Amino acid sequence: MELEARYIEKGQSIPEYLKQTAIMNPYAKIVYKGPTGKVTFSRATEKLPKLPKEIKPHPYGVELGILRRMANMTKEKDII
Repeated sequence: MELEARYIEKGQSIPEYLKQTAIMNPYAKIVYKGPTGKVTFSRATEKLPKLPKEIKPHPYGVELGILRRMANMTKEKDII
C-alpha cells in the first residue's frame, strides 16, 4: 500500500500512525521507508485470529420480502 502525506517528526506523524496500526493488527508486519530511514514494526504474534462465524440476521434488519422468503425456505417453526 502506498500513502502520500506530509512528513512531521512529532505528534500525529506517519510513524506514529503506523505504530498504532501495528498495535491494532498484531499479525501484520509493517515496513516504512521514510526520509529518516527504515522503520519496521514486526508481528506481535504468528497465530492468526479465528475465522468469524456467520450469524443469523436480525428480523428488524431484514426487509419483509427477504424475511418471508427465508421463512419459506426453512423447516423451522420459530425464527429464534
